[in-house]
Amino acid sequence: PGKVLSLPFKNKKFLLTMSIMVAYTFAANISTPFINVHLIENVKISYSLINGINALYFLVFILFGNIAKRQIARWSWFKTFAIWVMIQAPTFLLYSFVHNVDGSTNWLFITVRLLQHVGGLFITLTYSNFPYINLPETDRTAYMSFYVIVVHTSALLSMLFGTGFVKLLGDFKINLFGLTFNSVQMLLFLTFLLQVGVSLLVFALMPKINPE
Repeated sequence: PGKVLSLPFKNKKFLLTMSIMVAYTFAANISTPFINVHLIENVKISYSLINGINALYFLVFILFGNIAKRQIARWSWFKTFAIWVMIQAPTFLLYSFVHNVDGSTNWLFITVRLLQHVGGLFITLTYSNFPYINLPETDRTAYMSFYVIVVHTSALLSMLFGTGFVKLLGDFKINLFGLTFNSVQMLLFLTFLLQVGVSLLVFALMPKINPE
């Protein structure tokens, strides 16, 4: 147990890589528990449409999987990740504008989710390999245990933050551009800001974490 909590702090590259994973995990999960409920109850998007769009991910993987692999080979794991997180970030901003109960913004919902499928493919392929890029040759079990602990803790804290945010704001709403935004839509806007921050963080750390 002592090695799990001490060794990673002696390896700067691995620790910085973990900081990226922690930051992205937090940014990606703050609104996740609330999106579907918001879409069904507030936006009146059908559950079948939500599931149908989600099911299209496997087609995106088939269409873009090889492109993603070639891009990673050309740009590196971290650069590909940073670019696609930056590309994906504005989709959460657009997501917050999906709110009409008459179905008039269903087209925006479909567009956003398909764009997130594409971005998510590139992000998932790179992110899932981060633990192994700067993983030392020795004491790998301790390093991987540290990775599991910090990433799962980040996910938990992210969802707790999102839950607290929604409960704190309650029924509070803001008006922007003539539109009304509730707490979940504000979380989506916050997700946009956090993902931009994660992308900039990766670009800043790349000289320190890219493999030799």
